Order: sequence, then C-alpha cells, then structure tokens
Amino acid sequence: MVYSAKSDTSTISQFTRRKSITINTNGTSTPALYQTKLTILYSPGMNADFSDIRFNTKSGTYIDYWIESKVDSDTAYVWVELIDVIADPGSDSIWMYYGNAAVSDGSSNSNTFVAADASTFTNSGTGITVNGDGTVSFNTPSLYLYKTIPAITDFEMRFGLNVTTWSHLSIGMSSFTGIQDGTASSISMRYSTPGGTPSLMLQQNEASPYVQVLNNPATSTWYYVKIQRIGTTAYMYIYSDSTYTTLINSGSLTVGTTAFTNVWYITRTGAGVVASVGTVNKKLFVRKYIAIEPTATLGTAQHQRRIPTFL
Repeated sequence: MVYSAKSDTSTISQFTRRKSITINTNGTSTPALYQTKLTILYSPGMNADFSDIRFNTKSGTYIDYWIESKVDSDTAYVWVELIDVIADPGSDSIWMYYGNAAVSDGSSNSNTFVAADASTFTNSGTGITVNGDGTVSFNTPSLYLYKTIPAITDFEMRFGLNVTTWSHLSIGMSSFTGIQDGTASSISMRYSTPGGTPSLMLQQNEASPYVQVLNNPATSTWYYVKIQRIGTTAYMYIYSDSTYTTLINSGSLTVGTTAFTNVWYITRTGAGVVASVGTVNKKLFVRKYIAIEPTATLGTAQHQRRIPTFL
C-alpha cells in the first residue's frame, strides 16, 4: 500500500514515505496559523530538488509551506504554517510526506505567511516595478506599494535591500492603508538623516521616537533586515547575509501595542521628495512571532512500496 495525503488543499496524492515531525513549545504558546522553520535533510526516495515534499496535520489537513532555500540532494530550509494552537508546555505532531516524482512543487510564500509575494500588493507608484523574479525595483517618481492583512500584534518582518541611490525610503507595518500620514500607528525601517547623519532607523510612527541602527549605509550593497515586535518593544537587526547569521548592528525601541493591518514600501511621501533607487529582494515576508520559538524534531522514515505506474 501507499500513503494517501493531500498534495494541495483539495487533491489527494500517493506517497511512498513519510516522517512524523513533533513541534515542542519552549516557554511560549504558539498561536493558530503560526509560521515556523524546519531543516529538512534529503532522504532516499525524495525528489532531488525537494519538490515532492508535502505537509499534513495528523487528521489530514493540508499545511502550506515555503522552501526558503535549498541545496539539491542535501538540505532544504522550509517554513510551514502550523494550523493549530500549541499551548505551552505542549507539543503537536504533523506529517511530512514524500516519494512521488509526479507531483509538482507546492512551495508558496504567499500562502504560508501573513504577507509575502509583492505581486499580490497594491501598487500606487509610477516608479515601482514588481519583477518576474519577485524582486521590487523602485525609482523616481514613486510612491508606495502596500497590502492589507489580517490584524496582527506581535510580528516579524524580513527583507533584503540593495540601494544604489539613498533618499527617502520606508518599509514597515501600520494601522492604516496606503501612504504613511504621520497620524496612524506604525513601525518601520526608515532611511533619513537625523542630525545630518544618513541612517537606517527603527521608527515608530512618522514623527515619533526613533533609534539609529546603521549610520552611513553603503550603496550597491545587500542588507538583510529583521523587524520584530513583542509586546511593547520593537527590534531591528541588520545582517550582511541572506541567512541572517552575520549581524552588523541592532537596535530596540519602546512602542505601542496597536494591531497592524497593512504592510508597505514607501519611497516618496509627496511632490518634491526624491525617492531612493534600488531593489527589495523577493524574500520579504511577514509572519506571526513569539518570544521563544518552538523546536521541531523529525522522526524516522516510514516506508511503503513504490508507487505503481498506473497511479
């Protein structure tokens, strides 16, 4: 026999192998629809490019996932959206299925995260382009790109950016839709020149307190940014690599607890304000966030016979 499992939200497919994955809390409960990252090692029977892996709950509900990066026949780093709450202290188990060369890649960042995939954002600018590879290019004249999301309080936003000409630029979360107006609540990374020093800042609202995290950012250089809010504290971390391991600098700020319903890029707030020129990489995403992340443990492979050719 083979294992039958959902390969998308409605299609039942057959797989020759599966592994149980146990998610354990570490002092903080996980909310419903929480995104967590798994390290998946290549196993015999998998497609070399990991395109046949699928995740289901133990009751058979399909779990959205996104392969952030991979080395074929070696390792894949995969985000999954856990459906159920896991109360701390506690655990839950899901299935990972694989062993079907006929299924196509089901990885989707837009389905997995609160927000991702700029092609689904509203574009109000004449100088903002969402490219085919998912990157966003911005140039003068441009205004803003935004997406309305379900209300979220504690969150993490990640993105990379490479700017050839620094000028006005802001990327963040807010309680309003569209362009930043200075009155609604927001948390963002903003490029500005407080006191005459060019800086990437962590800022609450348009004209509220800020902290300078990286002074004199270089041009034509990739920076990888994390913005987090837990309770009344926001954090910003800037890294030099896409794996978020080499930290350049960080800062924190006391903020409010208003729920956010909007994600945006803003590169010009009005006439006469020059926009930055550059690129935001396609790995921008927003996810739910908790103070202490859960850990995942993969079980041993359960193996069924090869899928017959008539299936």
